[in-house]
Amino acid sequence: MPKLFFAVVISALLIGCANPADNREMPPRGLKVYQVMDSAKMVQRRFPSVLAAHDETQLSFDIGGQLGQVELQEGQRVARGELLLQLDTARIALHRQDAKAALAQAQAGYQNARSNFTRHEAMWQQRVIPRARYDDAEAALATAAAQLERAEQGLALAEENLRKSALRAPFDGIVANVRAKAFATVAAGQTLLTLYSENAFEVAFSVPSSVINSMSVGQAVAVQMAELGDVQFEGQISEVGSRAASVSAFPVVAVLDAVPQTLRVGMSAEVIADIALPADYRGFLLPLNCLVFDNASRLTAKHFEALVYVYDAASQSVVARPVTVSEVRGNEVIVSKGLSAGDRVAAAGVSYLRDGMKVKLLEPQL
Repeated sequence: MPKLFFAVVISALLIGCANPADNREMPPRGLKVYQVMDSAKMVQRRFPSVLAAHDETQLSFDIGGQLGQVELQEGQRVARGELLLQLDTARIALHRQDAKAALAQAQAGYQNARSNFTRHEAMWQQRVIPRARYDDAEAALATAAAQLERAEQGLALAEENLRKSALRAPFDGIVANVRAKAFATVAAGQTLLTLYSENAFEVAFSVPSSVINSMSVGQAVAVQMAELGDVQFEGQISEVGSRAASVSAFPVVAVLDAVPQTLRVGMSAEVIADIALPADYRGFLLPLNCLVFDNASRLTAKHFEALVYVYDAASQSVVARPVTVSEVRGNEVIVSKGLSAGDRVAAAGVSYLRDGMKVKLLEPQL
């Protein structure tokens, strides 16, 4: 009997202790929200590239000959008009002397022929010589004039060859790929070195067919160098290819506006461009941590479905709402369906929320 009494008393106490706890309501969960404001009509794309010189040329002589001393070094900076390489001018100078002598002789012959023709012309007008002698004098003058013209051209060619024996820098730049050897015999047109501008750079990259129609000459882009961290340089598109270089890969070239001397040809680069979204891809920007989804690999798909919790002010609770994501942009996504401007979306602790859960807005709001 005592044991039964104590059991009944303990049971009553336990029931009395349990009932108040069961009747208490859980306090509303604090909620941090993101208010939907920004609409997204552009998306940022990144394309790998390599920094190249915008002004680059391979230099050679227009005439053949023997090189003199070669003192150029790769990486050497040169100014426009500066002498880079020089051919041996001994033979060229001799040809010029011969051309000068030939010109002097032709000038003398022309003067004699001119005087002889003038004399014969006067005598023919007085009819003291036959027509044949006048015609011979006229023909001799024409021959002398042709010889004089050829001699003048010969001297001009010799002077031009003397000028061409000096290879000069066409612009301020940096010397690269020097292939010239001292005292070697070179042919006309043989590439001896490369010169590129140190202040003008460009990047060439390929874009898919879905993007090429959104790019145009003059469009602004940013270029980021892997070796320089997050530093970005401004540039603009200078060429847009109309024909794919490979399957669905169209060539585009962008020129950098202003660059420091720290940049070097061959640096790894990344071109960042804002591309207009198709109409069915446009929507609202939303932080990535607002989404609830089952598998992170779905982020690689296009137009994938996810879930967000929208705050309902009337009921002071969150409402689960499915949304369609059309694009992932860094730590943000573009929601094309399911949201409206002004919606307040749960932005923290979304994995602990449930549809209809009571919440209390936290301050400050996002």
